[in-house]
Amino acid sequence: MSSASELECQIDSEPNLEIEFPISQSSTTKLLISVRDAAEANLVNNYQEVAILDVKEPANGSLGLVAPEIAEEISGCDWERTSQTSLQTSIALGEVVDGQFWPDVSEKDIRTKLNSFDFVKCGLAGMRNEPDWREHWQAFLEPVPQSVTRVAVAYVDDEIANSPPMTQVLESARQLNCGVLLLDTFGKSKGGLFDWCVADELQRIIEQAKDHDLKVVLAGSLRADSSTIDQNSIAKAIRLQPDYVAVRGAACDTHRASAITEKSLATFIREFNRCDQTTAH
Repeated sequence: MSSASELECQIDSEPNLEIEFPISQSSTTKLLISVRDAAEANLVNNYQEVAILDVKEPANGSLGLVAPEIAEEISGCDWERTSQTSLQTSIALGEVVDGQFWPDVSEKDIRTKLNSFDFVKCGLAGMRNEPDWREHWQAFLEPVPQSVTRVAVAYVDDEIANSPPMTQVLESARQLNCGVLLLDTFGKSKGGLFDWCVADELQRIIEQAKDHDLKVVLAGSLRADSSTIDQNSIAKAIRLQPDYVAVRGAACDTHRASAITEKSLATFIREFNRCDQTTAH
């Protein structure tokens, strides 16, 4: 099996550029923003629009493994809010193919660090041709407390990621007690969600997931502005009525590995609200 970092270097396919999408009657979609540390988390917590605070290390890939000290820092924060809205937290643990996360941390300490998170996710890049990928996935998450909801991650660019197809991940999600399905891109330099998957196909996957009582998150270089190649993709995602849309790069200063700043975050939230309100009418 190739490592996830090796797979990122092998991206050379051309994406599917066909885009079409249905119109929904109203928006019930909530927002997830990924942060890399407590400083960014504190900025994000100021915005009531954000329902899930996700922590990952973007320099480590799509689902970049978070260092244990950062996990402890985030889990130790008290996310007080002025409104009645609550803030849930999520953590990324990297790719199953890269082996056990935090090998130098005891299982007891792992459970302590992860216990306060609401969701946990890991990727299946490099596992496409592994006959026992479901067992590897399950074993990877064994140290995670059962109280933390598992997120099944399906890469829409599965051939680049060399990951199991979306349909197979969906079929296995409920068997492995997952409560959420995340549709995301593995490679971040060859287009976003709608470059790899037309809206009709996404709609079918969303409906099937909800039939299995799974919440659905759409991600993959989504943007709310009109100046990028993935123009208005936040609005397109909201029209499909997932439970959440997830971003990082759109809220950063320049790119997904750069910092989330107060200015960049405020600009994104303003654009997100505009898209959300436009789509809802």
